[in-house]
Amino acid sequence: RWLLFFVALASSLLALFRANTGSNSYESWKYLRSRAVSAKFSHRTQFSDPRDGRAAPIFQSELFPPSKASSWRYSKGQILQRKASLTLNAQSEVDMILEKARKYVFPSGDWESLAKVKIKGIETRGEKITKFDTILTTDGEFQSSRVYANTGEKVEGKTFWAGGVKPGELDSEATKTGVSVTTDYFHDGKGKMWKVDHTGLSRELEMDDREVHLFQTLIPTGFWMMPEVTKLFSCRSMGTYKDINDIEIHRIQLEPKVTCETNEVSGLTAARIHIDAKTGKPIKGVLKAFGVAETWEYKEYEDSSGFQIPSSLSLDNTMGRADIEILDISTSKTLKSEDKKETSFVPPPAPLRPKDTTFMGEGGPVEVIQTYGGHLLVPVRIGGQDAGMFLLDTGCGGMVLDVRQASLLGLTQFGEVYASVIGGTVKTSMSMAKDMTVGPMKVSNPLFACMDLSGLLENYEVSGILGYDFFRRTVVSGSVPDIFGEEATLALWDPELYYPITPPGESPMEFQPLQFLEDVPHIEATIWSADDTLRTRAGDELLMLDIGAGESACIFGGDTVRKRNLGTSIEAGASLAALSGGRVEADNFVLGGLSMCGETFERKPSRSISNDELNLSTRAAGAVCAKILTGCRFVVDYPRERFGIKVVPKSIGDRVKGFLDLLYGQP
Repeated sequence: RWLLFFVALASSLLALFRANTGSNSYESWKYLRSRAVSAKFSHRTQFSDPRDGRAAPIFQSELFPPSKASSWRYSKGQILQRKASLTLNAQSEVDMILEKARKYVFPSGDWESLAKVKIKGIETRGEKITKFDTILTTDGEFQSSRVYANTGEKVEGKTFWAGGVKPGELDSEATKTGVSVTTDYFHDGKGKMWKVDHTGLSRELEMDDREVHLFQTLIPTGFWMMPEVTKLFSCRSMGTYKDINDIEIHRIQLEPKVTCETNEVSGLTAARIHIDAKTGKPIKGVLKAFGVAETWEYKEYEDSSGFQIPSSLSLDNTMGRADIEILDISTSKTLKSEDKKETSFVPPPAPLRPKDTTFMGEGGPVEVIQTYGGHLLVPVRIGGQDAGMFLLDTGCGGMVLDVRQASLLGLTQFGEVYASVIGGTVKTSMSMAKDMTVGPMKVSNPLFACMDLSGLLENYEVSGILGYDFFRRTVVSGSVPDIFGEEATLALWDPELYYPITPPGESPMEFQPLQFLEDVPHIEATIWSADDTLRTRAGDELLMLDIGAGESACIFGGDTVRKRNLGTSIEAGASLAALSGGRVEADNFVLGGLSMCGETFERKPSRSISNDELNLSTRAAGAVCAKILTGCRFVVDYPRERFGIKVVPKSIGDRVKGFLDLLYGQP
């Protein structure tokens, strides 16, 4: 019996070897099937049987019990050749579609001679009007300016007031004093993007942030199809369909390529362009990122020096429908010296401390209140008046003032902006004060979004939120006690004079870089589940740093919880998770551990919520929240884009006191 077994095994191996070398015949394939040995099939790609047109799955070397299969074979060489042919054919189809679209945009075929295009237009959303100016070159460089508020400049007979100020508000103090809020976005033509805010501060855009703003400039203007610009993307055909008028439409998907400068993992955001298959006319573009979709529909085109550019578009997103009208287009064939001076496609130096910010000396301590949920509140003065307690919130992309507090301070509310919160977006107004003072720090002309903050924190009255615009102007250091009721500490330092101080008996704090998406910091951390004691399944994830979200150490999206098997001790629907902007139903669980900045945090109370509620970057798995600071010293250093945290070692006295407090309660 053993002899027969080895003979059968040798025969099977010989037949399998011949199959892999491509020298097998139809009979040897039947012989393999008779031995109940077959190749594992991949149904992702199929070919046609050269004899009868049947679909033939590609087979790999992994063995698998036989299923329905065609009785013929391809050699490895034939398979690779066929796959290469399919790839080339797909690329040829994309090139053909792009070429047809370029001929529609450039009927003369003279697109190579075009050097630069200037576009001025307006975006109208209800009674809100926003002006934008864009300068693009065929090398992919651009500057796009959006004026959300100004003093009433007239362009083509239309007056632009305060980025959405209603007609009845045109005589308000805000417009008389010339409030202006302008944000500029730049692209160097090679994948690097940065923005300059209304105060002149610049910041390089990363990951989703970069990709979204790249699309938001290139899709509405039609510049996505320029040959040099197209090189920034991986382009592939998504097939065709027929619209309601029975017109055949091509779909092209654009995915940003990896950039060498940032070593990003790109392509998780994508845009689809719909093109008339017959004429090559681009019809619309669809972008999905940060959990929401935007759709631009090209309504009309206008000829400018042989260049057809969309002159009328509509935009649909979570903020509603907007109409985009191009008021002026100018083109140039060559870049003149004065044109080159007009824009700079090199990021300007970003000062550690902006000119609008001053400090008393090098900075110093600030009064702080810690809530039971772990939130940190500080007193703020606006225009020399007491403005109440403000929440420190790294998860907020700006500064917020309660609408009632703005009225009490005599501040004029104007304009219309949209803030992203849990579950969607909220329409807010803006307000600009003369100055704001927080401890030793003073900021001139601070800009606030005005919202209703009533009920934001239970048992605490919150007058405002200090987010990105605050943290970018200072270095925040502090410590949070391990036992609630003991005093937390907080200090604000001049970024130009700050240097880390290590207390006696401690090792230096380790800092880790921050990545900013929509002006919110994110940090890399290693996480593992509670049942993974050996950390065999530990993995790195990008997490939002959100110290404004209290009551838990971490919050994760449901997809991450399932992928990492984190919810081994989950309590369904047990609580509400409080992320920046609102509360949603959450599931409690104990995270096995989290490692960042050289520190390990084990068995931390965490929460899981639906990914649809998070509104995070595609790359972000969740958020590190306020409770992670418990028992630690920390430094939030936006000017240097870094974060540090250090577990404070406990003395024997601290441990005894904590044990007694646990037994008998705190005095």
